[in-house]
Amino acid sequence: MPLFLICFCFSLTIQAQTQGFAFCQTPGSLSTLLTASEKSSVTDLIVNGSINACDFQFLRDSMPLLSYLDISNTTIVSYTGFMGTSFGQIVTYPDNTVPEIAFINKTTLISITLPSTVTTIGDNAFYNCNKLYTVSFTSPSSLTSIGNYAFKKCSTILSFTIPSTVNFIGESAFSECSGMYYAITIPSSVTEINTNTFYGCTYLSSITIPSSVTTIDEDAFANCSALLTVDANNPNYSSINGVLFDKNKTTLIQCPTSISGRYVIPSTVTTLSIPNDYYGAFYGCKNLTSIVIPSSVTTINNNQTFGNCSGLKTLYASASSPISISSLGTFNGASTSTCVLHVPYGSKNAYSKSKPWSYFSNIVEASVWNGTGVYTNSSNWSSASVPASGDDVVVAGGELAIDQSITVNNLTIDPGAKITLQSWWNSITVLGNLTILSNSSGTGTFIDNGGTINVSGTTTVQQYLTGAGNTNPNGRYW
Repeated sequence: MPLFLICFCFSLTIQAQTQGFAFCQTPGSLSTLLTASEKSSVTDLIVNGSINACDFQFLRDSMPLLSYLDISNTTIVSYTGFMGTSFGQIVTYPDNTVPEIAFINKTTLISITLPSTVTTIGDNAFYNCNKLYTVSFTSPSSLTSIGNYAFKKCSTILSFTIPSTVNFIGESAFSECSGMYYAITIPSSVTEINTNTFYGCTYLSSITIPSSVTTIDEDAFANCSALLTVDANNPNYSSINGVLFDKNKTTLIQCPTSISGRYVIPSTVTTLSIPNDYYGAFYGCKNLTSIVIPSSVTTINNNQTFGNCSGLKTLYASASSPISISSLGTFNGASTSTCVLHVPYGSKNAYSKSKPWSYFSNIVEASVWNGTGVYTNSSNWSSASVPASGDDVVVAGGELAIDQSITVNNLTIDPGAKITLQSWWNSITVLGNLTILSNSSGTGTFIDNGGTINVSGTTTVQQYLTGAGNTNPNGRYW
C-alpha cells in the first residue's frame, strides 16, 4: 500500500482564506487526498512531494477557489496518458515541466511558487490567469524555457524576473501582460525574441536586449510601452533613446508607445517596420502628436505602421513622390480626418491621388528646403533664390520646414509665418538680428525640434502695426 500523508490546517482569516498543506508521495494522487468539501474551499495550498500532469489538471479544474499555490518543495515527474492537463488526449508530459495549459483560464490564481528543479514552463501554462500577481522561482532556478503563450493575458503581473538560465522565450509569452510595469532584462543566453513576445505590455517601463539576441521576430514589441535598450555589441540591432533599429539604423523596427510629442525619424532610415509585421513600427503610439518622415524613407512595410496613433496632429512626409504602400490599413485609427499631412511643395496632387495617403482630409504643401533651387509657396510668398549669408530674409507667411543648416544676415518672421527645423542637427545662424513680429491674429513662430538658432545680434518680439508693411523693405521674401 502506498503511503499518503496529508495534513490540513484550516483557518478563517479576514480575507476568508482557507489554508492547507499536502504531502503527495505518489504522483497523480493529489485528488484522492482531499475531501469534496476541502476541494471546494481551500484557497491557499502548499504541496510537497512528487506530482505530475494529473495533479496539475486537478488543481486547475477541481479547486475552484485556489488562489495561492506553493509547490516549491515538489518534484514534477513525467506522465503519459489522457488524464493530464490536455484532458482526454494521450500526451507525454516531461519531467521538471509545468505542463502545457496547466492553469489556463485559472482566474482565481493570484500567486504561485515553483520548485528550483523546473526547467520548462509549457505552452499556455498560465494563459489568461488574469488575477495572477506573483510568479516566484525557488533559487537557484534551473528554468531554461518559457513556452508559447505561457503568460499571455496575465494582466495583473506587476513584475517578472526572467531567470538568467533561460535561453528560450516563446511566441506571445508575455503578450498583453498589460499590468507589468517594472523593467525586464533579457538573459544573455537568449538568442531570439519571438513573434508578439511583449505585444500589448502597455505599462512596461523598459526592456534591455543583450548582445546575444541575433533575431527579433515580427511584432515582438508591438504596442508596447517599454523603452528598448540594445547592448552596443549586438551584431544585428541598435537603439536610440528607446527606439529599436537594425544595426545600421536603416530600418526603424519599433517605437515604444511611451514616446510622446514630436518624433523625427533619423535620416539614416530607409524602411519602417520589418516585413511580415502585422502591427509595425508606430502602432499604438497614441502619445505622439507629430512625426517627420525624412526623404530617405522609401519603404513602409506591413498593415498598420501608424495604426492607432490617435493623438497624431501633424505628419510630415518629406518625399516629393508618395511612398508606395500596399496596405490600405497603414493609418487605421490615426485620425486622418483631423491630422494634417504636410508634403513638399508641388506634391499635394500626387499625395491626394495615392492611397492610403489620400485618406488624409487635410494635405498641406509645406516645402522641405534641401539647399538648392528656388522656394515658392502660397500667394503671400514670392519667388526668390536660396538666401546667402549676406541676405536679409523676411518670412512673410506660410510654413517652411528646413532639413539642413543655413546662414542669413537679418531674419524677420511675420505674424502667422513659421520656420521649422526638422531635426536636432539642423541650425540657422543669424549674423545680425532676429525679429519676431505679432499682431492681433498671431505671432511669428520658430520651432527648433532640438535644432539650434544662433543669433549674433539681438532677438526681439515687436508689435506688428497694421498697414506698416514689412519692417525691412529691402529684405528678400523667401
